[in-house]
Amino acid sequence: MSVPVGRTTTGVPVDRLRLDTKNPRLTGHVTATTEQEIIANLYRAAELHELLQSISANGYLDIEPLVVTEDGASADSLLVLEGNRRLAALRLLREPELVAQLRDSWNLRIVVPTMSLELQPTMAEVSVFAVANRAAARPFLGFKHINGPAKWDAYAKGKFAAEWYRSDHPKGIKIDEIANAIGDRHDTIK
Repeated sequence: MSVPVGRTTTGVPVDRLRLDTKNPRLTGHVTATTEQEIIANLYRAAELHELLQSISANGYLDIEPLVVTEDGASADSLLVLEGNRRLAALRLLREPELVAQLRDSWNLRIVVPTMSLELQPTMAEVSVFAVANRAAARPFLGFKHINGPAKWDAYAKGKFAAEWYRSDHPKGIKIDEIANAIGDRHDTIK
């Protein structure tokens, strides 16, 4: 991976990061298999315009690292498990040709605010926290998006919990254990 897995963050170039086709936020939308499809779906459903406006006005505020793991498609790229909205916004701000492709192919009215030249370098590299695999990120993702500050819609929450249960059930995991791992004290998972 060339990014240490563990308890430290590392700066990596944005160009090394890939969007997650299994992002629960995309649940209920057309299956997204390409990065262009992911960005189009996120733009439609996840209010990227507000994030674009904020980054263009303030620069990328590298406060919370993106959570990544190895990308099986390429030895040099990292798959973003947490932070897909931020990565999509960065891609739109950095790649005018991508914006044009999305406008043409997806008939999206994407408005990308102008960003000052002095703020543009803030988008070159971002902090990441690497995990060994998708399963290692589940407790954090579940807490943040089911009970925490950035809640998914009900269907995305349910799909995330069901996939976690199905993947770990042969090992004996119980619904209560998943709920405990994400700090669910309100029976949201059930």
